[in-house]
Amino acid sequence: MKRASKQTRPKNAHASRLNTRKTTRTKRARKNASAQTPVHNSKRSRKTASATPTKNPAQGMRLTPITNGTALDHLSPGTAPRVIALLNLDDRTRFTLAVNADSKRHGKKDLVFLENKFLNPTELAKVAFLSPNATLNVIRNGQIELKTHIERPALAQGVFRCPNPNCITNAEKTPTRFGIAERPLRARCHYCEREFNRAELEHALI
Repeated sequence: MKRASKQTRPKNAHASRLNTRKTTRTKRARKNASAQTPVHNSKRSRKTASATPTKNPAQGMRLTPITNGTALDHLSPGTAPRVIALLNLDDRTRFTLAVNADSKRHGKKDLVFLENKFLNPTELAKVAFLSPNATLNVIRNGQIELKTHIERPALAQGVFRCPNPNCITNAEKTPTRFGIAERPLRARCHYCEREFNRAELEHALI
């Protein structure tokens, strides 16, 4: 009696099944990895970044240094344009200003650079009353010759107009004179003897 012959399997059948299992596992691993990894849309990110306004316009701005002149630092934020107006600069004076720049000491500050311009005591007094923390830098030949905090004077002449409309200085061309007291800041007119507070004085700067 003849025995049934066993079916012969191809020699590479076992290797083929192993390769199939490895391929299936690899596909599953790639699928899981792609499901867990967040998709980054580079085009969308670039568009959002460019559309977002810079929080500090002055950040990263480089001011051109001056060889001779005056640099006013630590001005109260937003006061630089008024400082320029109060100084009554002529058309030949070149200036640079920065508004809301970063300040380690005060958080924000303004700066003003005046080329070939040096301030007199009356002009410095105007800056001091407008920006109590302002500092003066006198620059000559590219070097800082003087750096100091601008102090308010005890006697202010020609710095304010008198807020009292009935004062003689408003009727005649008489230079104003105010005695200054601190803590709180107030000023007394030499002519009408009226006393004024800080808010009134800031609006009266000339």
